[in-house]
Amino acid sequence: MPSGCHIPAIDELGGYVLMARFGYTYPQFEALFASGKLHREDFYSELDMLNALVDMQQNQRVAVIAKNTLQWYASKNNAFKKFTVSDYSVGKASMQLQFAYNEKGKRMSEQFNEFMKNLKSSGEFAKIESNYQ
Repeated sequence: MPSGCHIPAIDELGGYVLMARFGYTYPQFEALFASGKLHREDFYSELDMLNALVDMQQNQRVAVIAKNTLQWYASKNNAFKKFTVSDYSVGKASMQLQFAYNEKGKRMSEQFNEFMKNLKSSGEFAKIESNYQ
């Protein structure tokens, strides 16, 4: 949330606007969306959400962004260091890649799968992965 705002518990977000990634599902918020208590505003990137939050007058807006993503953007833009950040998790999802649902996306998906297969068979993937465990 913008700097200085109190972040309420999830069940107290009635009347707020949740800034979310387009195409993502947030199970903890679905009942609030369905009841109309919480309004969802979709964005195509975390950067777009952060730029929208810079407007400090909009204190009824919350964004769902991974802390490590926020930290990376904040390292590039000091304005993003001023946000109020919650201590609770709203969920966890595995890393995913999305490809367009067309012929080009299908080709890119196949090329990526082949790249990953080669990366794993060479042992290079295991080396990279060990850096993050």
